[in-house]
Amino acid sequence: MKFIHKNKATLIVIIIFIIFVILGAGVYNLLVPNSGKAIYGNRLEGKEKVKISSETYTAVTDRLKKEPAVLSATTDERGRLVNILITVKGDTASAVAKALVTGALEPFSNEAKAYFDFQIIISASDDKNKSYPIFAYKHHTSNDIVWTKDRMSK
Repeated sequence: MKFIHKNKATLIVIIIFIIFVILGAGVYNLLVPNSGKAIYGNRLEGKEKVKISSETYTAVTDRLKKEPAVLSATTDERGRLVNILITVKGDTASAVAKALVTGALEPFSNEAKAYFDFQIIISASDDKNKSYPIFAYKHHTSNDIVWTKDRMSK
């Protein structure tokens, strides 16, 4: 008891410090809940088995750039999503642009089509054509391509 009475101020400071540490840890966990976990969680399991080579991406862009209506084409892979961005001439009809999508997916293997989701964004070189942008999406569990609602078609 004499020790507690003698070091009362020191013990109070130590107890307050411990309380602040506990509260600080709680606030940190509240503000930064997933600091040690992967961004995508376990959604990317099996990705090492299904790889898309850079040659496949090059084949896709080269195939698209050969089309007379296409001005540019790029690809981008993010997790399980493959983005294909296509820019067409401003006077291109939306039916012609939609036909490009099927050809864009042909270079990918069946395994890649069954693992990855594909999002194709077709935009026009000018803003005058109200039919653009056109979005197409293919989910990995489906063989069908889903389109955005058609705007005013040309």
